[in-house]
Amino acid sequence: MTEENQKTKEITTEENSVSALPKQEVVEPVPIVEETSIPTETAPIEQVEVEPKQEEIPEVVETSNGEIPVEETQEEIIAEIPQIEEVPQVEETQPQLVQQEQPQTQQPQIQTVEKIIYQTPPNLIQNLLNKARAKIQERKRNKLDKIMSLFESNPDISNSDIQNLLRTTKRSATRYLDILEKEQKIIQVGNAGRSVKYIKKP
Repeated sequence: MTEENQKTKEITTEENSVSALPKQEVVEPVPIVEETSIPTETAPIEQVEVEPKQEEIPEVVETSNGEIPVEETQEEIIAEIPQIEEVPQVEETQPQLVQQEQPQTQQPQIQTVEKIIYQTPPNLIQNLLNKARAKIQERKRNKLDKIMSLFESNPDISNSDIQNLLRTTKRSATRYLDILEKEQKIIQVGNAGRSVKYIKKP
């Protein structure tokens, strides 16, 4: 039984040495998806098909000594591991496609808000200004007519009489009397001061 125990120990050590070797993963080929909607300039991709090989367990050959040739099995296993070529072009083009699609979808939409601007013709503004000036002149003319109607009841009028009639300041009353004097409807009698009187021109 000791020989059998030794053989089993040798077999287990051989398995341990085989399992101690680094395992390389078998990479399956990545399916290539061709999109016709986005034309890109890429070099032609060579499709390399890698078929996964099953690891073959080396047969244990007993020699007359009962020893297992460990070196031969390791070399055979290393020789049987296939060289896997990576396809870098496929992996590079897919992220580029994703990056190109993101800016197209994330472009901000410009919303145009139309503001209605009512443009008034310059003639309209001029017309409004002319109407305002005419209204001011009309009010002034009405006040001057009131002053002239006061001359019918009283032949001599002073500045204070105009202030009371129109309920204005001293300066405004003087202006109205100056306008009537320029129009030659009234005459100033006396020098400047309190003794100034105005009479209607005959």
